[in-house]
Amino acid sequence: MKTELSPKAFIEAVYINDLGKLVASDSPYLAFIVMAAGIEFLGRCISQKISWGKTGVSGEMFKIALENLESFKQYKDINKKISLYNAFRCGLLHTSKTNANISLSSKNEMPHLVEHNGRLNFHCETFFNDFKAACEEVIAMDFYNPEDKMNVGFLPVPANQNNPFWEDGSSFAISESPQCS
Repeated sequence: MKTELSPKAFIEAVYINDLGKLVASDSPYLAFIVMAAGIEFLGRCISQKISWGKTGVSGEMFKIALENLESFKQYKDINKKISLYNAFRCGLLHTSKTNANISLSSKNEMPHLVEHNGRLNFHCETFFNDFKAACEEVIAMDFYNPEDKMNVGFLPVPANQNNPFWEDGSSFAISESPQCS
């Protein structure tokens, strides 16, 4: 038997729980990279017209998340001055660094959204709190259409007790089907 993880369960397991552990560890840089991808993912979740597989819409999905999730409201004006998609998301995902307009910090380093030497600083733990709140917003949303991408299987996972995404009777699984041989 295989089980399919729902998009909401994926958000909870990966973007909240696993990423939270990464933020708390000594790997804030990796956490920033995951959050950069996660913002785009959240935008795709709430977009009614874009499927999971549609390509060439990353910038649009990133913008949808920033403009429509209340937890990201403080980034709307910043995004008008600095393209966070280009400076933050594309920089981290394509070259593993932000552009010259953004700096990154963690723990007791520079605070969040402070400008220093012409660079706006993002503080990992503070940014994660906003990102986590945005994730929780998406999880709390009702997607009424049973055919909506948020109501169908997202990620197939093997069904056994050793798999952290699978729990008997949990909301993690939204459908079960026989294992292919």
